[in-house]
Amino acid sequence: MTGKTGVGYSSSRAVKIGYARVSTADQSPVMQQDALHAAGCAAVFTDDGVSAARKNRLGLTRALRRLGPGDVFVVWKIDRAFRSASDALRVLGDLIERGVDFVSLTENIDTSQPVGRMLYGLLAIFAEFEREQMRARTLAGLDAARRRGSRIGRPPKLSTDQIAEARRLYRSGTATYDAIGRSLGVSGITVSRAVNRAPQTDNERKEGRL
Repeated sequence: MTGKTGVGYSSSRAVKIGYARVSTADQSPVMQQDALHAAGCAAVFTDDGVSAARKNRLGLTRALRRLGPGDVFVVWKIDRAFRSASDALRVLGDLIERGVDFVSLTENIDTSQPVGRMLYGLLAIFAEFEREQMRARTLAGLDAARRRGSRIGRPPKLSTDQIAEARRLYRSGTATYDAIGRSLGVSGITVSRAVNRAPQTDNERKEGRL
């Protein structure tokens, strides 16, 4: 159910809470729901036609909120609930801290069992590998951008002309950095840094020789 309520349960005893998800509207979650109910889930929450890439999944949020110490979070397949290994590690780590176990029916993962805990450890390794790969791709992209001459980082708050004018006003004693900053919508510190770090323009160099 996308926010559809499953069979009710009493919070005074440990229960299994299921979660199902299909990515497109033309897919049916019935197979997953049937499997979860057959596994003993007292409630099954579903996100229908929702991509795993979406951060806000109402069904998943409600399922996780229903879980208490001793309960079990059950999915048909691990990719139904998590976007990536890192996402799985984050959510499962939170569940374990709350005293909640996790079961994936298809992969036969059960964190209440030794093999399931071992697989959780492997998941941590894959999550770290995933993070390292992302960092490597990011650094490679930045390096390629630098070689192409692209500017890396935030765009400057002041243009070259604004910096040159600010430098002229300050050096002539016409205005302070704070006054210049107010007129440009930035802080005086930003103006001061820009004026002192930016090289002189060709026009400034020419004016200095006159």
